Amino acid sequence: IRSPLKRIESHYRHRIVTGFEWRGAEDAIREDPSYVAISRYGSQLEQYLRFFPLEQILILSLERLIAEPDAMLGRLCRFLGIAETPGIPYPRENITRERSSAPLLLRRFSRFSSLRPHVQRASRRLHHTRFGGSTAADEVPFDLGRDTRERLDDVFREDLALLSSIAGESFEDLDRELSARAA
Repeated sequence: IRSPLKRIESHYRHRIVTGFEWRGAEDAIREDPSYVAISRYGSQLEQYLRFFPLEQILILSLERLIAEPDAMLGRLCRFLGIAETPGIPYPRENITRERSSAPLLLRRFSRFSSLRPHVQRASRRLHHTRFGGSTAADEVPFDLGRDTRERLDDVFREDLALLSSIAGESFEDLDRELSARAA
């Protein structure tokens, strides 16, 4: 898992790049509940627990994985019952960051399902040629108003508390991220 707001931002930018999203971030989040639902880890864990015991589920945060890669890999190996291999290099890559999105005019055609395949092909072509004023994914604006951020912070704080109570583990690093972004 990762910071819920960062996950939404990444999801949004990925969908812009792939031609599935055409709206501004605020409208997309308001009109498509999947952005928030996917980031509600506690609610999702509850659903898994209907089919699997908690002992069969390992929850790792991306933030901890980046900060403590050896410790998190060790935890994963112990969970899987395999030998730990210390000293593995951990390159940091973000493939979407390097990809480009189609110009806004072209993205707006994505709202029509019959045109999405054509927009995606055109986006890929524009990405490869860097033609037509395409924008790097990490330059796509992700602007949320204060009210939206506060509402999302409330939703995610409650959900992270649920996740912590179910998992018996603190996810305060993710909660701190909410506070930092809201400020």
